[in-house]
Amino acid sequence: MKLDKETGGLLRELVRLSAIGLELVISIVIGLVLGLLVDKKFGTSPWGMMAFLFLGSWLGSERYLKRLGEV
Repeated sequence: MKLDKETGGLLRELVRLSAIGLELVISIVIGLVLGLLVDKKFGTSPWGMMAFLFLGSWLGSERYLKRLGEV
């Protein structure tokens, strides 16, 4: 199925915006998992989880805002 330029451009933008949101969620989940692993290894619960969750959220949000500026 061949798309016209307008529909193709719209789909391309939708995919790009979806990727931006997915990057944010993945950053947060990776921070959470890393924090849980640190807590399990060093017995620092819940501090490792909170620190890495904050770090993942911060880095994901920074990336999200930077990418939104490109749209």
